[in-house]
Amino acid sequence: MSAQVELPEATRRRFIGGAAAVPLFGLVGMSSARAETAEAPQVELALRLQIEVEEGKEVGRTPYGPSREVKVVGGRFEGPAIKGRILSGRDFQVLRDDGFSWLDATAMLEAEDGTLFRLHDRGLMNILKKDAEQLYWRTMATFEAPMGPHQWLNEAMFIGTFENWIPDTLTLHLAFYRLI
Repeated sequence: MSAQVELPEATRRRFIGGAAAVPLFGLVGMSSARAETAEAPQVELALRLQIEVEEGKEVGRTPYGPSREVKVVGGRFEGPAIKGRILSGRDFQVLRDDGFSWLDATAMLEAEDGTLFRLHDRGLMNILKKDAEQLYWRTMATFEAPMGPHQWLNEAMFIGTFENWIPDTLTLHLAFYRLI
């Protein structure tokens, strides 16, 4: 029989029936030696996207800053284990006073075998900087793919990075790396 962990009343109220506490407090027995020797996460290229967008539409000022929407109208993607096309999507951005923007994007993708899957990408960017060294674009992406040959997309977290912007064609190049 497993030992019961007694939680303070304030903590118990935060969890409905205490069920959410089980996985969290399962870490209590983890040794500090393991935490000290844990390796930094490694990444591997999952796919590169070439995204075609329309000019952004200003939504207006929100409590968080000026907001705009960018419509994704197409594109292509390719990686070591998958390739296909980008069907559609939207990117909602909020421009902060310091020049950085929060982004929250979703897109529908289609693999060459006809499998449809969704990309959800959220992060922080500052592409207004003229100096490439100061440019910052990092996102955390998740995919929602049907079970089958592309279910590996559901089984990891991905980091997105900016590679290139071609203003004349409104084309954006991103890369996504799987955390392993």
